[in-house]
This record gives sequence, structure tokens and C-alpha cells, in this order.
Amino acid sequence: MRFLSIKKIAKEAGVSTATVSRVLNNPGYKCSSEELRERIWKIARELNYMPNEAARNLKKGITDTSQKVWYLDVLMTRTGNLETDPFFSELLRVIESEIHRQGCILMHIFHQPLFSNDRKCRTENIDKVIAQMEPDGDIRSDGLIIIGKCNDNVLKKLSAKYRSIVSVNRNLKCLNKYKNRYYVPSIISSDDIEEAQYTKPMLTTVRLPKEERGKFALYLLIDRLGGGHKGIVRTELEGKMMIRESCTLVENANRMEYYI
Repeated sequence: MRFLSIKKIAKEAGVSTATVSRVLNNPGYKCSSEELRERIWKIARELNYMPNEAARNLKKGITDTSQKVWYLDVLMTRTGNLETDPFFSELLRVIESEIHRQGCILMHIFHQPLFSNDRKCRTENIDKVIAQMEPDGDIRSDGLIIIGKCNDNVLKKLSAKYRSIVSVNRNLKCLNKYKNRYYVPSIISSDDIEEAQYTKPMLTTVRLPKEERGKFALYLLIDRLGGGHKGIVRTELEGKMMIRESCTLVENANRMEYYI
């Protein structure tokens, strides 16, 4: 296995070391293109890039360190390889950067939208699909982070292949407490993706805490892998209503503006 520096990743990607560092460390960094960002992460994964002190210790032959190096995979069940979903793509960026910051190694990112469809999972050969996710090399990943809904049977089969699994999904029931407070023609969405504030009218959305979700997912996974806890943990993070122009309070309905 090779552990290469940011400088070597930058050379292969054809960009500056500063750009590589920003992409790997800052999920909110606006790269010049999504293709460039993905190329940098792809090179980092292929070269088993390990950041900071963990890489230096391995290079020096120091194995008795206080921080275990974990090999992790990510499974996206919302979209295929060529598809994008703004919310889950932004969540993936947070998790990628947090994996890097915690000194872990991101081995693979799988895209399997089949696993979020219970009906198709009953008719398709899911054992074959899971087998195709097996790594080519000798190194097996320790943990898996699932982003999106996952069929229960698939989850059971994946649990037999990983030491621990954490799933991150969204629950839109927080919209219910707002539904009677706003005028009926109002438009209220969820996720608060970046484009929501640039529409006309600006879109009111429920902001789901992507940064906290990504960090908690990794904290739980690392703690479980390290023996910190054994029980099943369920954590819910509250969303926040971002009031913009696409809705108004019922008492202000007579002042509603319309956009064409």
C-alpha cells in the first residue's frame, strides 16, 4: 500500500496543493467544477491517501499509536453513479472531509439506488449485487456509512461483511409542525440546498443539519469500531425553518406577493 502526500495528489490531478487541501478538508469549498472535485477525491482514494499524524507514524514504522487507522466505505442509496441529488451530494462532501480529518482512510464509494427500493430488492439478486462490491485487493474495510434509505434485508447482509455500519437518512416529519402556520399557496421545501436562496421567489425550506449529521455518523462509527459502545444507537437532529419569500404567515396572507 502506498501513502502519498497532498503534493503527489495535486500533481496527478493537475491542480495546486492548496486546491487539494481545500477539497479534502472543507466540504463547503466551491471547486471550479464538480468533476475536478470528484477527480481529486478519486485520486486520493486510489492512492490510499492518509492525512496528518497517522501517515507519518506508519512511514516511521510506529504502530503503537493512540489512534487506530480505520478503513471505511460509503454507500449511496439515493442515486446512481451518473445521477446527483443536491442534499445527499452535500452530505457526502461533509462525510468525506470528516473521514479525512479523523485520520481514517476512505476506500470506496458505492452507488446502489436498488437498495432503497424494497419492491425491487424482493425481485433482484441482491446477493450478486453485494458480491460485486467486494474489494479487489487484500484490504477489507472496517466500517460502512450508508447515506440514504436501505432495505432491511440488504442491511442485514451488509452487516455480516462489516464490523459496524452507520446509516444517515432524512426524516421529513418536522414539516408537520409548520403546515398550519403558513398560507395554503405557500411553497415549503426541505434540505435547504444552496440554490434555494437564488430562486425567485427565494424558497422557504427546512434546513437539515448536514454538517452535524456527517460528524455524528463518523463519531458513532469510530466509537463502535473502537469498542466504545455495542448497543444500537438512534440519533435525531432537529431541522430549522428558513423563512424566505415563497411563504408567509397566515396572518400576513393579505400581503402575499406573487411572482411569474
